[in-house]
Amino acid sequence: MIRRPPRSTLSSSSAASDVYKRQPIEHVQEDPLPLELRNRLRDSIVDIYKSREWWLEKEPERAKWWRQLSYFNEKGQHVSETGEDSMRGVDGWDEMKAIITPLAVNYFESIAHYPYIELLKEHWHIYGWWMVCDEKQHLKYHHHAQHCVIGNYYVQKDEEHAPMKLKSPLDSLIISSTPGVSKIPSEVVLNGKTGDLLLWPGWIEHEVPGTDTLIYRKGEAQGGYIHNPNDKYERLRVTIVLCFIDPALQFGYQLTGKGVNIKEVEQKREV
Repeated sequence: MIRRPPRSTLSSSSAASDVYKRQPIEHVQEDPLPLELRNRLRDSIVDIYKSREWWLEKEPERAKWWRQLSYFNEKGQHVSETGEDSMRGVDGWDEMKAIITPLAVNYFESIAHYPYIELLKEHWHIYGWWMVCDEKQHLKYHHHAQHCVIGNYYVQKDEEHAPMKLKSPLDSLIISSTPGVSKIPSEVVLNGKTGDLLLWPGWIEHEVPGTDTLIYRKGEAQGGYIHNPNDKYERLRVTIVLCFIDPALQFGYQLTGKGVNIKEVEQKREV
């Protein structure tokens, strides 16, 4: 005898049908920082960026890339090699971390159950850097899987600037198993504005397309992909990237002597 599943699993409100009611794994927080703080962040980053112009004299091609990312120095060395702070000289960085961290904790709590979530509110370490892009800059698909949560804060972004694109983790499965042309978009476009904070899990691949790349617009004809019609940005896009490290690396191990021992913290609370 063939047993049918309960009727509830076949209803429109069933878990199976909920697959099609996707709970967004990404999150957009509008204007989490005060305007005065955002202006200080912008002014200090732009000043540092302009002060790096002399880098182009010796290495006109490679230094253009080094100059745009704060984790490089004038020799193209990464801060992980030199021990420098990638946010050095940025006015308001500590204030920003104090505001953003609770938002990241709330987001993490919404997508995962973590037994020591309260400790993250006090001790979650952030690795950050700033990025300044012109209209032709194209950041290809990449991820930060070594980190838990990624934040992208738009210090300055005009409406015509290219949006952020997140690739669906089901992209390969959709392509390989769907006959014909799939109607399921493999990318999510987040067209944030100045002051917005974007959050997503570190393992999700993301891209910032340039002016000559295709971007997805839901509902458009021919699969929804169109050319970005803008051929020039009036201003630079200034972004701060925030990487919240894996809690296991922070709480579970003492390899660098900088981590937080969960048992020690809990014992102090009991006392």
